[in-house]
This record gives sequence, structure tokens and C-alpha cells, in this order.
Amino acid sequence: MDQEHEIRQKMEMLMTDTSISHQAQGFLNAFINDFAGKFEEVLEIVEDFIKSVPEGEKELNEFEARRFFERRGRVFTAMEMRTFMRTVDINRDHKVSIVELLLFKYDKTVQQMFATKTEELHPTIRVLQEAIEAVQLFNDQARAQKAQIEELQKLAKEGGVKGVKAQHQITVIQNKDPLGRNKLEVALDKAKRDARVYLKKNDPHQIEQNRLDDNKKKKEDDEIERRRAAKEKIDALAGAMNMT
Repeated sequence: MDQEHEIRQKMEMLMTDTSISHQAQGFLNAFINDFAGKFEEVLEIVEDFIKSVPEGEKELNEFEARRFFERRGRVFTAMEMRTFMRTVDINRDHKVSIVELLLFKYDKTVQQMFATKTEELHPTIRVLQEAIEAVQLFNDQARAQKAQIEELQKLAKEGGVKGVKAQHQITVIQNKDPLGRNKLEVALDKAKRDARVYLKKNDPHQIEQNRLDDNKKKKEDDEIERRRAAKEKIDALAGAMNMT
């Protein structure tokens, strides 16, 4: 088996056999050194992608992809969207996966992604993975509840004993849900917050930025101290001159 064929097989397996979060994980782990300072940006893209993908799916068709970009403030014409899909669709299934999208956005190739073995997961990616999985869990449970309520609403419209019972179940779900949903939201916010805190401490780009900020502050503090000392000398000299 030649290397090119092996890479195509790995890419196909990644897109078809793994979840959205694991596709994002594979992408980031392969290019870990290129994403200093951009991890949170990628996390936001993945979160919007998860919200745009239909239940039970891992890819976006042309219509869903347009909706994804509209969510992010980018409006495509129908022709622009078709051109985009042809460009980004690596396996020619007329859909776009998260890994295809990330490769396109950040100008990376499949060959680069699988050029080196990255079996061991980088600690930074583990933290981001937890945040992405929290997003997926929240989204899946919200969709499941919505589908359940919609099914019950159909029964409620039919009336009769079943309709009354269905309406009661809807009320129970809606009254019970806020607590459960809030717990999910708290868990989601915590996972994202933990990722941000970790990145702030461990992202090489952020570490360097913190160092520059600290140096800048030190220089500013030194300048304030220099001016204060100079003013004290001037004041002391002025006082001495007034005494003569």
C-alpha cells in the first residue's frame, strides 16, 4: 500500500468513523505548534458546527453549511456556496465535515495532517476535548428534549385521554427541565472556562504575551518611580534654595 493511499484511508476513517469532537481533536493534535493563540477560535468554530449539524449527523450539506456560515456572520450566494463545497469536500460526498472545514480555513493539507505520528494526545488538546464534548452533550440533550416535546404536542392536539396525558407530560418536562438544563449549562460553561484558564497559563502565544505585558508594566512602573524620585530631588532642591 503506497503512502498516498494510506493517507486517504486514514482521512476517510477519521471522517466516517469518529465523532465531530474527535475529528477536531485529530486536527488540533496534528498541528499543535501552529495554533498557539488560536485554540479558543477553533473551539468556537467547532461549537457552531455542532449546533448546525442535524441530529445523528456529523457533516453539513450545502444548505446546512450556508446556515453555519450565516450563524458566524458570513452570507454566501448559492453559487458561492456550491464553489465552496466543491473546494472543501475532500472525499466528494457533497458534504463538509469539521476536519475538512478546519483544513480549508487554516490552509492545511491532509498530507500535512498525517505526515507525523501523533498517537499521544497533547495536554492542551485534552482540555479542549473536554470542552467540545460538553458542547456536544448539551446540544444532544437539548435536541432530544425538543423532539420529545414535539412528539407529545402532536398527541396533545388529537385530544381525548391520550391528548390530556400528553399535555400533562409536556408540562412536567417544561417544569422539570430548567434545573436539568441549568446543570448542563453550568457544566458547559465550566468546561469552556477551564479550557480558557488552561490556555491562558499554557498556550505558548499567551505565555509570551503575558511576558511582554509584564515587561511593559515593569517599564511603566520604573518610569513612574524615576519621575517620582526626580520630583523629590527637585522639591528638595527648591526647599533648600528657599531656606537660603
